[in-house]
Amino acid sequence: MAPLDMSAPGWEVRQGQAIWRPDNKKPEIAGEIVLATNPNGNSYVQFSKTIPIVSAQSSPDRWEAEFPPENKHYSGSGAGPARLVWVQLLRAIEGRELKGDWRLIHPSNDFIALEDDDSGERLEVHFQH
Repeated sequence: MAPLDMSAPGWEVRQGQAIWRPDNKKPEIAGEIVLATNPNGNSYVQFSKTIPIVSAQSSPDRWEAEFPPENKHYSGSGAGPARLVWVQLLRAIEGRELKGDWRLIHPSNDFIALEDDDSGERLEVHFQH
């Protein structure tokens, strides 16, 4: 996907803190999160802790996710895979239906959480004002 210019008109950028538990067997990771959306259906998220741990973006017909510490990159057409919480977070922020076994927990302007009971993966995001 093309690089995003989040300073362009229409982008809403939010920042905050996030806690990510990749599954039941791994510890939680706390870090910073930046989430941006625009009215055209484009969205972006980056989770970092000194260095980026994951970044993902989506448009109405494409998605991609990058995990720099693992040197992994995934992309494709359509809505994206249900197994990637970062893609599901973008879907939730855009008000779209979540895929797979994800459930949305108490969304508000300040907080959003997603959880997959089968895998134990959970992502909590607390936005700053």
